Amino acid sequence: MEKIDLSPKVKDEALYKKFSLVLGLILLIMGIKDKDIAKLVLGILCIFYYTYKKTIYLTDEGVLFTYKGFLFNKKDLIDKKHIQEVLVVKQGVRTSLYFVIEPTAKKIVVDTERLDEIIEFLKQRFKVYISIESRI
Repeated sequence: MEKIDLSPKVKDEALYKKFSLVLGLILLIMGIKDKDIAKLVLGILCIFYYTYKKTIYLTDEGVLFTYKGFLFNKKDLIDKKHIQEVLVVKQGVRTSLYFVIEPTAKKIVVDTERLDEIIEFLKQRFKVYISIESRI
C-alpha cells in the first residue's frame, strides 16, 4: 500500500516538545511536593503535549488520520468512496486541500512544492473531481 505523508511540519517542534517535557516534569514534582492540583494538571498536560503526535496520510483507501499520545491511540479514515470533490486552494508557499464530504469538508494544509505529487496520486487512485483555485 502506497501512502503520502501530508502531516504539517512545525518549525522547531522538537525544541517545543523537549521544553514541554522538562516543564511538565517540574510541574509534576512541584505539584506532588506542594499538594497542588493545578500544578499536577498542568504538568500532565505538558507531558501529554510531549507524547502527542498527529499524522495524516493519503492512502489507496482514503485519507488516514492517526492520533497518538500516552493515553490513547486513535485512527480515523475518510473513505475515498465518501469524498465527492477535492478543492485545492493555492496560497503562496502553502496550499489548502479541502476533501468535500457532504455536508462538510476536511481541510489539510500542505507545502505547495508537493502539490504536483499529491494531485497525481489523487488522479490515479481516487475517482473524484479536483478543482484548483489560486489565491495570491
